[in-house]
Amino acid sequence: MKSHFNIIIGLSMALLAMSGGFSAAVEDASAPCAQISIASPTPDETCLAYIESAPRPDFEPIPLDQYTLNVFQYWQAREAGTPLYDAPNGEIVGRTNEGLVYYRVQEASEDGRWLRNEEGQWLHAADLQLEQVSEFSGVQLGGSEQRPFAWVLQEGRPLAYPGAEVAADEAADEAADEAAPTLARYELVHLFASATDEAGKRWYMIGADQWLPEEQLAVFQPPVKPRFISRDRWLAVDLSEQVLVGFWQDEPQFATLVSSGTESHDTPMGVYEVWARLEMDSMSGFTGAPDAYGLESVPWVLYYFESIGFHGTYWHDGFGTPLSHGCVNLSVSDSAFVYRWTVDGIGAYGTDGVEEIDTQVYVYRSGLVGGEPESD
Repeated sequence: MKSHFNIIIGLSMALLAMSGGFSAAVEDASAPCAQISIASPTPDETCLAYIESAPRPDFEPIPLDQYTLNVFQYWQAREAGTPLYDAPNGEIVGRTNEGLVYYRVQEASEDGRWLRNEEGQWLHAADLQLEQVSEFSGVQLGGSEQRPFAWVLQEGRPLAYPGAEVAADEAADEAADEAAPTLARYELVHLFASATDEAGKRWYMIGADQWLPEEQLAVFQPPVKPRFISRDRWLAVDLSEQVLVGFWQDEPQFATLVSSGTESHDTPMGVYEVWARLEMDSMSGFTGAPDAYGLESVPWVLYYFESIGFHGTYWHDGFGTPLSHGCVNLSVSDSAFVYRWTVDGIGAYGTDGVEEIDTQVYVYRSGLVGGEPESD
C-alpha cells in the first residue's frame, strides 16, 4: 500500500498489444440486439426475445467469509491523539497517529468500556467507532458461457434511451423513469447493446428501454490470455473498470469489483508473480501526512509487487472506485476466496502434494486498447 512509481505508458501499450485484446465471445454475445444504435434505440422482436430469455445474470455468488465477518470486530479511532493505556483506567502509554487508524479488538473489559488492540494497548470504547464491514462479494463463473454483464455502481433508475437526461421532453423522461425498476448498488445487469452519443459518452442497454451511462457501470470484459502469462492460474485486474477476473488457463473462473489506487497513489501496471501469502498483516504508511493510515490485522493478503498486493478491506464499501494507496482492495469475502483459490483452486497443488504459490497477476487498463492511453 506504499506509494510507487508510474509505469511508462509506452510499455503498457506494448503489453496490451501482446495480449490480443479482449474476449471476442464477450463482444459478440449480444448479436441479437446488434441493430440497436443511438438513432434507433428501441429493440425489435428478436432483441426483445433475447432480453426476455435472461433479463438478469444468474451466477453463484462468492461465499461470504462468515468467520471474519462475525468473529472479528474492527474499530476506528474517532480522532488523532486518542490516548492508549497500559490497562483499563491505567497509565497513558501513547496516542493514536494522524490519518485513518483502525484496530482489531482482541479483548473487552467486563463492563465493555475498554477495548484492547492487537499490540496489547487499551482504548476507551467511547473514543472508537465500530465499523460495519461490507458484505459485498463477486460471482463464480466456472467457465460457463457469459453474456456481457456489469455491476451497477450507484442506486437509481435506468433511462428510457441513451442521452435521455438531456432530452427536451422532460415529462416523458420522468414518466419512463418512474416505470423503470430501481437498481441497487452492486446489482448485476446484462448488457444487451451499447451506443455512443454525440458527446462521446458510451451508454449500455440493460433491458428494453432501459439505459445507463458507462460511468454508472463496472463492465466485465475479460482479456484474452496474454502471451507473457505462462502460468495456468492468473489474475487480471482492469484498472479502467475496477474489475478483477480469476482465470484457469483461458477460462474465467470468477469476477468481482476492486478498489485500486487513487490518482496520487496509482496501482502499477504490468505482469507480476504472487510472492507471499499472509492470513493477516498490519499495514501503515505516510506517517504525519494527511493521508496517513494505520490498519491492524488486514485479512487475506497476497503480495505480488514489493508492498503492493490484494487484501481484504474492512474500512470502506466503495468497491468499483479507486480508493487505495496502491494496493488492490477486495471485500473481506472476496479476499478470502482469492487467497484460498491461489492454492486450493484448480491445479493448485504440485505432484508432491505440497502447496505452491503459482499465480501470476496482470494489471492493465482496458481503456488503453483501441484508443488513447488513459492518464496515470
